[in-house]
Amino acid sequence: MEMIANNLFNEKDDPGDLLARHRLLWTHYGEQTTKARRRPVDLLQEATDLTLDDITALGFAYSAGILHHQPDQPIAMHAFTGIAIDPPVIERFLARFAITADELADQLRDCALPWQMLPIQDRPLLRLGDNILVLDERYLRARVTEGLYWLVHDHERDQYGDKARIQWTQAYADMVERRVKDQLQRLAPVILGGGDSTYFTEDDLGRAFPGKVADAGLDFGASSVLVEIVSATASVPTREQGNVEAFRHDAERIVVKKARQLSASALNLLTDPQPVQSPLTVPAKEVFPVAIRGGQFPVNPITRRYLDECFAAEGLFQSPGIRPLSLLDMEELEACEALHCNRHVTLPTVLAEWHASDYREASLRSFLVLRYGGEYIGRTPDLEAALRETTDVITERLGYPRHLPGPKAQSGPQAVPD
Repeated sequence: MEMIANNLFNEKDDPGDLLARHRLLWTHYGEQTTKARRRPVDLLQEATDLTLDDITALGFAYSAGILHHQPDQPIAMHAFTGIAIDPPVIERFLARFAITADELADQLRDCALPWQMLPIQDRPLLRLGDNILVLDERYLRARVTEGLYWLVHDHERDQYGDKARIQWTQAYADMVERRVKDQLQRLAPVILGGGDSTYFTEDDLGRAFPGKVADAGLDFGASSVLVEIVSATASVPTREQGNVEAFRHDAERIVVKKARQLSASALNLLTDPQPVQSPLTVPAKEVFPVAIRGGQFPVNPITRRYLDECFAAEGLFQSPGIRPLSLLDMEELEACEALHCNRHVTLPTVLAEWHASDYREASLRSFLVLRYGGEYIGRTPDLEAALRETTDVITERLGYPRHLPGPKAQSGPQAVPD
């Protein structure tokens, strides 16, 4: 559990991808969902008294300040100087995302365990009068991107009750699912001359096969990819308390539950002959089951071996034609799409190389660093456009005289904004 908590605490995300992805989720896909009580951006403003753009700009400003810190400079920065946003807006931002030294001390007294970081995760800025100190830059980036979900979640629960909280949870899951399905459609092979799509849906599978089926799939001819999408995330007892039973519960609801549907759907696609209504004209020779998560789940040799034990106990993925389950987060799926767009590498190729490597029990992110380390594989067009839109918003909100610098190459599979 120490290794699992450490994995979750040190999980890496590309800052540019985080900014772009969550702008897409809250604006583009948030406008599409019909499950929320109001538009997601309106729910966020209701919960925080701040706009998405103001949260993004101020979060970036304080994060950038610490990234450009020099050894001979004070580590605290003035919260208002050099920022064009109105001081009352900054005060509202600090009221939600900053904490005083006395408040932090009081909260940390109740955090005796080594990974209990929730007070810092909740408010990653320390306020010292009109100065602020970034307690953890990764937690700050996460709080103003991934963490926005929880601000609405808690507001809906506290102000409107559990029914409203569940409604918001379903709406956010719908936003994540819409995003992932758009990406999968772009990853699907193109049939020359048109014809039937190589991307198929849960409804397509349901017409051909009984019982629970996967959310989506891709037909690559000799191989097929089956996908389940889950927006749940690792619980606080798993992350902060090292609770074994909490981790087992998280593994069940985030992975094993989805694995049952993927395993059954994979066996269906291997059936010879295929039903008339099957999305495949002939049986697949091999199937790559993939679970894509919108939240956190630790992927390392310890968790992989535990999951493999669960799968073996239930007889999941045991057919010779079914490849090992691939666990991807949203950034890893974006990296697969970038490889497809910029280098014409197919999804089955990436997954097969990963499973054949020494990093097969580690995350796909680790494998991509090994395979493409030092090479800039680029971003997808929608992420690039969303990142440009985000930097334009930051430039305008903060009163910068020109556009922010573009991305630069780094040692990982994605680039970080300068």
